Amino acid sequence: MTYFRELPNIQYQSFLSDKQSSQDYLLVKNIFRRCKIRDDLNNILTLFNKYTIKDGYRPELVALEVYGSVEYEWVVIITSGITNIRDQWPLSNKDLLDYCERLYGDTLYDIHHYETVEIRDDKDRLILPAGNIVNPDFKISYYDSFGALYTNNTLLKTYSVTSTEEANIGSSQIPIRTFKSGISVGDFLFNGEDKIKVTSINLQSINLESEISVNISTGDNLVFDRNFVSTIENPVIGISNYEYEIKKNNDKSLIYILKPEYLKEILKDIRRELFYDESSQYIDSQTIKTENTRNTLP
Repeated sequence: MTYFRELPNIQYQSFLSDKQSSQDYLLVKNIFRRCKIRDDLNNILTLFNKYTIKDGYRPELVALEVYGSVEYEWVVIITSGITNIRDQWPLSNKDLLDYCERLYGDTLYDIHHYETVEIRDDKDRLILPAGNIVNPDFKISYYDSFGALYTNNTLLKTYSVTSTEEANIGSSQIPIRTFKSGISVGDFLFNGEDKIKVTSINLQSINLESEISVNISTGDNLVFDRNFVSTIENPVIGISNYEYEIKKNNDKSLIYILKPEYLKEILKDIRRELFYDESSQYIDSQTIKTENTRNTLP
């Protein structure tokens, strides 16, 4: 990795067994001298381009494509904010599948969690964004611009009451002894596979738009459908373990990297920060020398 060529040197007392004397030193790279993009520059979006890492691409291939040389792969890593290349760089599709099969085994396609899908109303206004993690029984209700209620909560759509009188086949009226709250004109009574609209409600009966085709007995549970409530498809989908890992990997594929026209300036800033200031250890701007403890320790 050419990044290490950018690091300054340090002369460190030799620890090798074949050293000639206690004055022998080794010239090594100072890996503790690290650099990053200035915090104030990170907030200037005009310095960066959004980039999607292609399948199987490594940093050197991105550098070759963007900067024309594989030697600037470390610039890709640093300017995109990556500090752990192993965990933060996306896997290829094949490597991702191999990783997931090792991690999940037979549960690869089991549900990892549940997410919402996008819902918009009749005015194209966003009601529910996609991708929110929710429970599998998540419920939502909203009104459109005409005041109609939309919901995936079937309890709001249908309700039941208990009949107190018999109603014969062919009748368009259901006798009741006590008015049951919740029944409204315009609601529909489930009549086998069909539904019959409620046209009026009296203290003694419920009047229907057409004749009932099933016999109703005292104590039967009558199921009604509210006319002003519309059911919507369940806005919750299950995300498998594999889909979850794919999404995580795809998120890693989108990075921001330095625009090529600013490369020279950033390199100049980084090298200026990496170079040494004068001190008791100073040899030159790219080299310092550590204390020889073999000579100074009692």
